[in-house]
Amino acid sequence: MKKKKNLCGQSFLSISKLAFNKVPDKRLKPPITLSDALMSALAVFKLKMPSLLKFEEFKADKNQLQNIRNIFHAKNIPSDTQLREILDPVPYHELFRPFKSIFRVLQSEKALKQFKYKIPDSRDVYLTPADGTGFFSSTKIKCEHCLVKKQKNKDEEDELMFHHQMLGCAIVHPNKKTVLPFAPEPIMSQDGQAKNDCERVAAKRLFYRLKDEHPGLPFCILGDSLFATVPNFQLIRSHRWEGILGVKPGSHKTLFQQAIDPSNQLKKKIIIDEIGDKVKKKRTRIYQYRNGLFLTLGSDIEVNFLDFEEIIEWDGKRGPEKKKVHFTWASTIEITDNNIYELMKAGRSRWKCENEVFNTLKNQGYYLEHNYGHGNKNLSANFAILMFLAFMIDQLEESFCDLFKAARKKERTKYSLWEQLRSLFKMFVIENWTDLIKGIQIKNLGNLSAVNTC
Repeated sequence: MKKKKNLCGQSFLSISKLAFNKVPDKRLKPPITLSDALMSALAVFKLKMPSLLKFEEFKADKNQLQNIRNIFHAKNIPSDTQLREILDPVPYHELFRPFKSIFRVLQSEKALKQFKYKIPDSRDVYLTPADGTGFFSSTKIKCEHCLVKKQKNKDEEDELMFHHQMLGCAIVHPNKKTVLPFAPEPIMSQDGQAKNDCERVAAKRLFYRLKDEHPGLPFCILGDSLFATVPNFQLIRSHRWEGILGVKPGSHKTLFQQAIDPSNQLKKKIIIDEIGDKVKKKRTRIYQYRNGLFLTLGSDIEVNFLDFEEIIEWDGKRGPEKKKVHFTWASTIEITDNNIYELMKAGRSRWKCENEVFNTLKNQGYYLEHNYGHGNKNLSANFAILMFLAFMIDQLEESFCDLFKAARKKERTKYSLWEQLRSLFKMFVIENWTDLIKGIQIKNLGNLSAVNTC
């Protein structure tokens, strides 16, 4: 198979630089270009620096300063204070540009095909879970876009909590560990709006953006019961997408009343098998479904209802043990005996947004919840988006770059991989990101300068 040179870290960094060059800069004759500032910030997150103070330490070293210039295409590197001042007024939506440019390359290289999910009796889709998370909160620090809520303090008095949230979204596949994240949609106080922003409103913005940026991709939106609303199903269908959204008896009473109605008896399929190597376990999977139920009372929106229950039983050291899970979904996809397994796997993939995206960003070296700088306008959201961009590039390297895969395999954990990269970054003057990754493969680090670049 022909190697695709465009699908490597250095290529994605170059694409990001070109995209940032197009972001409007309203300053007059700035000593540091906005593009240089954005790439410097991207360097912070690509190298997994825990703070901007660590970035200042990197700059103080001659080798590392040159490496930032070489690898991240930044001619003039701002100080931490300058970086915050430059990025704070930049509208957050301008930072979506590199995400769109990178996805365009993925499509031209036909790299997205391996993430396409096949559903029998339906079309192939890209599973796209969406979920919200918080990444900043404080009772003292705030900006004009902070969300505000009241909470009790230690003295049982009401105090204001200022916080930021975002709606994350990615292409996932049940059989893949890596994901392809899109630019997150900040959930923030909007100009001229008295009420707080919320996940549902942010989801509407996100879905319109995805349709605008990727009009031909057949997405299948995954989400929890918060997303299973009439407007969202209408939007999903108007975009010619599919949806598999969680539903609950408490919030979708009409749907569940129809499901338990004897006149609308659910079709049922039970599959029993044996799993486990050392300890044999009995697994019982119970599927119940019916097509063409109304989502809410008085609505003409029909959905297809799937109820899934899994029971795993085994003989433990202290006697019989049992584990049980239960899920219910509403879907736009017609359910048949032939596709219930694939629909169940797709519905459960919603958790990949929480596990593979948010958990990685919070607990595996990216420091999403660290306050790199709050600013007065968009700084907090802009740093979060740039962190997502660094994460996206890492995920793409892990998916498509053989060189990165080999480096990842050599190191036991991602933490050790990041540590090795920073160590090489400090010890040598390096021409590009490809050489930096190759350095991990070289036992004699003294030969790093002799590595041939691609």
